[in-house]
Amino acid sequence: MTIESTGPYRHIIWDWNGTLIDDTQACYEVVSTILRETNKPPIPYETYLQEFDFPIIAYYERLGFDFSVESYDDIAAHYIALYADRQFRCSLRENAVHVLASIQELGIGQSILSAYNQTHLDRIITFFDIRDYFVKVVGRDDHYASGKVTEGRYLAQELGLAPKETLLVGDTTHDYEVAQALDIDCLLISGGHQCREKLQACGVPIMTSLRSVLTYLSDPAEFRETA
Repeated sequence: MTIESTGPYRHIIWDWNGTLIDDTQACYEVVSTILRETNKPPIPYETYLQEFDFPIIAYYERLGFDFSVESYDDIAAHYIALYADRQFRCSLRENAVHVLASIQELGIGQSILSAYNQTHLDRIITFFDIRDYFVKVVGRDDHYASGKVTEGRYLAQELGLAPKETLLVGDTTHDYEVAQALDIDCLLISGGHQCREKLQACGVPIMTSLRSVLTYLSDPAEFRETA
């Protein structure tokens, strides 16, 4: 597939979990394990997609955790420990490498902005051998996944990104919130950590695959309405 970017974008900020890596099932398994170990009711996969949100602490509270009597630090650390092993058994989302390579060939810069811990993020990106596609990879310095607006502002300032030339691609409503905070366009991918119904509330284009991002870049004007 040969594309020519006729749009305004000169840089794409990618979310990681659920957007470039197909880890939704793995994360659901981790949450299910923690619920079972803490004697809380299990949740169906569909409920996970409906309830998952940022900040993560509020999401846990909706699942039944009471952090006035339970330690959020302990739960967050245990989650990361369980996930850190599972992530290496995940795959990138379909056509991820092809899409990253195609965008690089267009001369469009790319970076990653994630609420995932920086050390773990660097390790998994190296594992998949895709680091060279990104001019910057920004995660958090803790394991609380409380959000990434501050990190997004740092990234935009560090790279000198022009808002009207920058696109954020993610899989959650928080990615949209980050894009709003940075005054940049947003494109959402279904099939990640939130159900399509939640994504539709953002009122931005929703794609069903990473490959569709290439189609969007060829003529963004055609996708101004939510797909």
